[in-house]
Amino acid sequence: MTDTLDAPPPAPAAPSPARTEAKAAKAGRAPLNPVLARELRVRLRGGRAWLLLTAYLVVLAAIVFLVYQAESGITSGDPFSAPSPTRFAAVGRSVFEWLVFFMLVMVLFLVPGLTSGAIAGERDRQTLVPLQVTLLRPWQVMVGKLGASFAYLALLVLATAPLLSITYLIGGVTIDAVLRGIAVVLFTGIAVTCLSLCCSAVFRRVQTATVAAYGLVLLLVFGTLLVWAGAGIIDASRGGDPRNPPEEFLALNPLFAAADILDDQELLASTGSVGSPFEAMVDLLNESRYGASVQNGGFIDGPGFRGPFPAGGGEFFPGGGVDGGFGVGPNGRPIIGFDQNGNPIEAVATGFPFWATSVISLYVLAVAAMLFAITRLRTPAKSER
Repeated sequence: MTDTLDAPPPAPAAPSPARTEAKAAKAGRAPLNPVLARELRVRLRGGRAWLLLTAYLVVLAAIVFLVYQAESGITSGDPFSAPSPTRFAAVGRSVFEWLVFFMLVMVLFLVPGLTSGAIAGERDRQTLVPLQVTLLRPWQVMVGKLGASFAYLALLVLATAPLLSITYLIGGVTIDAVLRGIAVVLFTGIAVTCLSLCCSAVFRRVQTATVAAYGLVLLLVFGTLLVWAGAGIIDASRGGDPRNPPEEFLALNPLFAAADILDDQELLASTGSVGSPFEAMVDLLNESRYGASVQNGGFIDGPGFRGPFPAGGGEFFPGGGVDGGFGVGPNGRPIIGFDQNGNPIEAVATGFPFWATSVISLYVLAVAAMLFAITRLRTPAKSER
């Protein structure tokens, strides 16, 4: 009996996950997804994430510097004339557009490499099956992986805020434009992350998943453009009306979505040495909306506007034509005529906005990819045995 009284008390049992979640809920905070918590620790505690962030910022800072130098060189070319405020605004617009463009390009380039090993890497380390037999559901695993990738993407975009603020201080850029640029980069990153996670869930090896993810990105960027160009060739071969292939063929292209979102002419830099990277994309969208194609040195821009025109460039002609190019008005849209005061009348796009169609299309594609990836994680999975 003495031995029983002198025995140490038993160690308290470890709290169960359910009890931990109950305590967290009682404390007024939701329990953190364990997959998300682990991914954030692994991703952010290593030096690779910060080296990549540094390289990302260095590249974008170099882009800002080079574009600013190229644009401001025109302003400082004449030492006897002071630069006008509109010139500074054009410089700011151009720097902003090139910065957003390269942010999109780098997101399209970096996200597949960072995300394609999320599930396939678990297979290589033989930790996927133990993860599947836990109390976590497949959608919780995928949400944790998606949340970790989005958190790092948000860190990249947040770190770019000082560079975006520089373009705002130069002029020609509004806060609304900056927010739209950030939104399109984040949305593009989420869509590409979902596609990369789907590739990682489908393919067993990390290398194969990475190649497939980059292949999907190339299809979104260049494949849609090739399909649109092919439709334009078929449309032009029919004759009789201007070439205007449907813009819906470009709906899955994130670069064209960004061009349409930023196309309000308060942003498009129509002047300067480097111009805007989105200008050519806006022209192609206008071609789909209004119909335009070059023929015999002139142009066709909507019904009844035909060239070629007399020698010399830059003159306006009756019917809205401009010698040697598209009849483009102050807002960057085709001219369809002139009012009684001689001011150009621009075409107005009707119907559902292209950027909204693009956002919905990419959203549906991303959701479908995530749902398919979740089905690949359900247990028992014969492919994992």
